[in-house]
Amino acid sequence: MGKFVFIIFVLVLFFSLLFLKEVFFEGEKIVSFFNEGIKVAEIEAEVADSSGERRRGLSGRKELASMIFVFPDEKERSFWMKDMNFALDIVFLDKNYNIVKIIKSAEPCSDDCSSLMSEQPSQFVIELEQGFTDNFNITERTRVLVQ
Repeated sequence: MGKFVFIIFVLVLFFSLLFLKEVFFEGEKIVSFFNEGIKVAEIEAEVADSSGERRRGLSGRKELASMIFVFPDEKERSFWMKDMNFALDIVFLDKNYNIVKIIKSAEPCSDDCSSLMSEQPSQFVIELEQGFTDNFNITERTRVLVQ
């Protein structure tokens, strides 16, 4: 009987730790970029996977951070730079993490903001520091791994 209780205790502890890991560490992902099989860059990106987080994004932030927007489906996406404090590179990815479009140096706006379109279906969008895609030669042929 004592062994059985111990095994149940260990299983409960194990699954509790797995749950806590998901709750406390789901807020960031490691995003790696590869050209011809060689890793050219790796970042930590905040995850925006709820409608509120995606709507807010990096708007109003005083410090720049990378962010990956996770959508529930793949379709044409529209972003804007309203109330941003810095220019960004925006990378649109399809459901398989293939880059479908890159917008370089998207400038902040306050009132009359135009939409920045993916022009192709995308399910993920990464906002990066301005110049990142040029500095690391990120193109539509670059492979992306999100962990």
